[in-house]
Amino acid sequence: MKRLLGLLILLLAGFYVVWPGFAAYQIKTALDAKDKASLQSLVDFDSVRQSLRPAVAAKVESSITQAAEKAGPAGAGIFGALKGQLMPRIVDSALQQLVTPDNLIKLHSERATLKDTMDKMVVDQVAKQGGLGGASSGVGGQVGGALGNIVGGLLGNKTATPAAPTAPAAQAGPASTEAPKYSFANLKGAGLDGPFGIHLSLAKDPTASKADVTARMAFINGGWRLTGLEPQL
Repeated sequence: MKRLLGLLILLLAGFYVVWPGFAAYQIKTALDAKDKASLQSLVDFDSVRQSLRPAVAAKVESSITQAAEKAGPAGAGIFGALKGQLMPRIVDSALQQLVTPDNLIKLHSERATLKDTMDKMVVDQVAKQGGLGGASSGVGGQVGGALGNIVGGLLGNKTATPAAPTAPAAQAGPASTEAPKYSFANLKGAGLDGPFGIHLSLAKDPTASKADVTARMAFINGGWRLTGLEPQL
């Protein structure tokens, strides 16, 4: 009986720890090697986009609300009327650009946080949708045209307002191409998501007390795949 119980524990450890751990190692190796084909087989990109939708939608809504307040009563009325059709467009576009093999590789190589990358993507998409669905005359055109600059300023978009000319900076040396190193110190927590899922709480800085993002993995079609990313906002 003890031998059977020991074997069962080993099997469970292999399924919930060793196997997904190896899958996570494969994902990191693919990111280091900029191997987009391997990432496609290890990451469920559609599922990851859906996991990020609430966070992106909340950021877009907050940005538009702040922009409406900055625009005054007339602008607030227009923003309120068009918010329902503007938000889904911005959210969908941001998610499509944010969750791609190329962008995950870039995020990994630059050691950027998912939250900061998401914020910048929202600024970009809000600026592109500055026309508010084609409103191009009167108050609507003025408010729509200013939307990108308003939200860009609120979220720190440095391209919103041209900067004053400055003296040329000294030329920097070549950027380091060394892949970022991670260890168990970056892991801040873990747990089960039902019988076929796990979650890992990860921090970019191994000395941080809290995680930057929660990564979710699920056993799908005979293997463990990354299915969710939830930034700590």
